[in-house]
Amino acid sequence: MYTAHAAIELYAEAFEQAGKLDQLEAFASFHGPDFYRLPRNRERVILEKRPWHVPAEFTLGDATCVPMRAGESVAWSLQEPETAAGAGPTQAIRPSASKDWFAS
Repeated sequence: MYTAHAAIELYAEAFEQAGKLDQLEAFASFHGPDFYRLPRNRERVILEKRPWHVPAEFTLGDATCVPMRAGESVAWSLQEPETAAGAGPTQAIRPSASKDWFAS
């Protein structure tokens, strides 16, 4: 099952459905590096509650891949860096005190 096209968005849906959206950042960003004693990533992504349509298929080299949720919607979207508050297209969006990790 191909999920790379929407991994963090699908996790956001699952955590929201479980009533644990506040724990997504730690799951996705902190637990792995902390366990392996690696530095935490200093860049950030911003998720927003904005549905988007998953394409029916992707071309990967000479192959065609049918992604998870092909032809359906995913409730969460990654916010593009250009639209994140004050961030330019190449500017990293830095972490801050958690709750603003999500936009709705």
